[in-house]
Amino acid sequence: MKSVACGPPPILIDIDSLHGGSLHDQLSAAKEQGCIAFLIEMVRSSDGHPMEAGAFQAVAIQCEKVGLALVVDECLTAFRCGAPFACQRPEYINKACPDFVLFGKGLQVCGIGINYDGACTRKYLKTGSASGKQIVSSWQSLVTKAVPLPMLIDSLNIIEKAIQHDWASRSQKIGECLREIIHESMSDNARVPSQAEMRQAVGGLDALIYLPQEISQKLLVMSAGNTVCLCMRVENVLSRSDH
Repeated sequence: MKSVACGPPPILIDIDSLHGGSLHDQLSAAKEQGCIAFLIEMVRSSDGHPMEAGAFQAVAIQCEKVGLALVVDECLTAFRCGAPFACQRPEYINKACPDFVLFGKGLQVCGIGINYDGACTRKYLKTGSASGKQIVSSWQSLVTKAVPLPMLIDSLNIIEKAIQHDWASRSQKIGECLREIIHESMSDNARVPSQAEMRQAVGGLDALIYLPQEISQKLLVMSAGNTVCLCMRVENVLSRSDH
């Protein structure tokens, strides 16, 4: 089946090349063209480049000024990047908070999480959380469908296991161990790559690892893609015992 988009095509903004006023101008122009939210990835799916904390803060500030909801795509990063959601990592959560979080099948079901403390949602729902929940309940009854019971049970079980075994913290340890293995595989008799070169070649955060093909071909791993930069999502390891 072919997915069908609705509404006008999205407007793409390269935040890496923008600062302050220029970012504000582009977001303002986007809103004038009908945009209601700005969607960002905490780890860029194309090459595994993590969102810079300063850029995350700048985007949040400008979105609040312009009046655009800040939406964070965490479909890849949930539980794999040192926090339940990557935007909750210390370097990000101390800078800004999104209004909405998109999550995917890492939690078994796909959905949208609402942050009542987000800049825009706090402004729009200033009558209190009770009113906010009523708005959400009304919205869900109109434009969403119920999750099948077996899938919902699986999802709740994943969340309980994640809390019980602290998957978020374990993803940091797993990522550290795997990156050491990758570093060794990148070494040769002539020269050992520096940590700076390692960070440049290997993308992602913690247990979400992106590898160039020339590196991944040397490793017996199952990748999640076959593009120039391969994504290695270590999901099964998180659910195993510590040994």
